[in-house]
Amino acid sequence: MRSLEEQGLRRALHPPADSMAEPESPSYAARSATKRYRTTPLRGVWQHAPYFHDGSAATLEQVVAVYNARRSLGLTAQQQADLVQYLKSL
Repeated sequence: MRSLEEQGLRRALHPPADSMAEPESPSYAARSATKRYRTTPLRGVWQHAPYFHDGSAATLEQVVAVYNARRSLGLTAQQQADLVQYLKSL
């Protein structure tokens, strides 16, 4: 039986296909021992720019815009701004 820490770590790792910055090219993940990405917790996310594994998003606004476009979320400009403010509150 795995420890809770091991189970939590396993949940925090994601396959390259889940990546917003590198969905078709898993080169970054391929260099890791697990061949997966580690998801950083959202608490204090506003303090940890740049974002994505390669630093391709300098701001939370850019992160939200990427998710909105690539996941076809259909968020309005106001909804995106609200989401950014929410992320900044964590």
